[in-house]
Parts: sequence; C-alpha cells; structure tokens
Amino acid sequence: MHVASCAVMSSNEDSIYDFMNKTGVLFISGYKNYVDFISSSIVDLALINNWMFSRNYRLMFEKMFKSPMKQILSENGFEYYTQ
Repeated sequence: MHVASCAVMSSNEDSIYDFMNKTGVLFISGYKNYVDFISSSIVDLALINNWMFSRNYRLMFEKMFKSPMKQILSENGFEYYTQ
C-alpha cells in the first residue's frame, strides 16, 4: 500500500506496524516530509512501475534505494515498512 500524501509516514513506527497487522497489507510506503507535487509524482510512478513486476517488496525497495532514484527518494523523505 502506497500512501501518496505529505508527511503520512511521520507517524511512529509502532502505529504503522499496528496498522499493517490489522489490515494485512504487505508493505506501506509514503513520505515523511511535505513534498513537491512533481517530485513526488516521479517517485509514485517509479514505485508503481516497480510494483507491477515485483514479488518481493523488501527487495524492490532495496533496489530502488540503490538506483539513481536514491537521491529523489531521500529528498522527498520516502519511507517504507514491510512485513
């Protein structure tokens, strides 16, 4: 589950994992910062593209953070949690 809303990932980690356990989502991602629309849209589209072909979400996110996307992910405060 990707939540493309500003600062949604600024919640504490326990709350995020509690939400994941209650809903059964395999991952949750979003932004810790208030983000620029264009910049965050680039991240959203890249995520959707990777998501379509991934079977292992943890590995997918790790690869994204090792790719040229690393800088824009960091600038936007992109964060993720997986089960």
